[in-house]
Amino acid sequence: MKKSMIWLTALMAALLLFCLPASAQTKAKPDQKFALLMSHMDNEFTIQLSGAVQEKAKELGAKLTLFDARNEIARQIGQVETVVTQGYTGLMIEPVAVDGVGPALAAAKKAGLAVVTIDQKITQQNLVDCYVGANPVQGGEMEMEFIGKALQGKGNVAFLLGPMGSDAQLGRTQGYTNVIKNKYPGIKVVYQQTANWRTDQALKLVDESRSLPPDEQFAWTLAGWPMSQVLWSGQTAARRERFLAAMRGGRLVPHTRGPRETNRGGLEPLGRDRGPSRAPMTYFSDASPGSAVFGTPVPGFLKC
Repeated sequence: MKKSMIWLTALMAALLLFCLPASAQTKAKPDQKFALLMSHMDNEFTIQLSGAVQEKAKELGAKLTLFDARNEIARQIGQVETVVTQGYTGLMIEPVAVDGVGPALAAAKKAGLAVVTIDQKITQQNLVDCYVGANPVQGGEMEMEFIGKALQGKGNVAFLLGPMGSDAQLGRTQGYTNVIKNKYPGIKVVYQQTANWRTDQALKLVDESRSLPPDEQFAWTLAGWPMSQVLWSGQTAARRERFLAAMRGGRLVPHTRGPRETNRGGLEPLGRDRGPSRAPMTYFSDASPGSAVFGTPVPGFLKC
């Protein structure tokens, strides 16, 4: 599902951007050049998304330059300004944050560039031509609905979030809050932390959880699709071993399939129930790489 979303996002964004200057054309003109501005290139989702856009650009004969903001809003603003001054035809941008980059994008529009936000919106979305991506609030509500049912409406939960101030972080958190407030008042949020969608930061938090007191121990959960991405053949040996060690130790548990709109292949919201009768967390059945790695059956539920 996530792979389909990546390719759909890339396809729609590329078609919209490359065709906005001249809606009747199906190929980019030789004198046109376009820019793809990513918030960062530190996890498998952003790598695959940017790769899909680059493939589509090649198919359409478009000259495309990739920019990496490294999760720095000032750097991304500077990149937008560079794109404008260097005479690009249009740009696609995954904003680092909802605020900050708006004036630069408004200047790009004023200069005649086509502007498309992808995967994440900005506060003043009216400043750009369009947005291609999911609804983070609805995604957060879907995730929390699953967790709420799995915990039977009572327990402790923790959230590992994206970059603070980003559209996805704000939207997902709002979705979680909506469901807890309106449907599951017996659920308490006991931990919130950001890993900035960076694999090594997420692994650091997973490793640190080993030092918690016995009655506060819990399992981080990761769905099958993102697990297959972090264990891909191109993964570094050291990082792969950290993932496998966490799985062997029970700190990282691959589950089957949770919500269809989960957060960019990152660690999903997890549930903790410190009481003696721990509530199972139930997920729909689907393929999981955990069974391939350890020869274990695909879990239909797990306990955190």
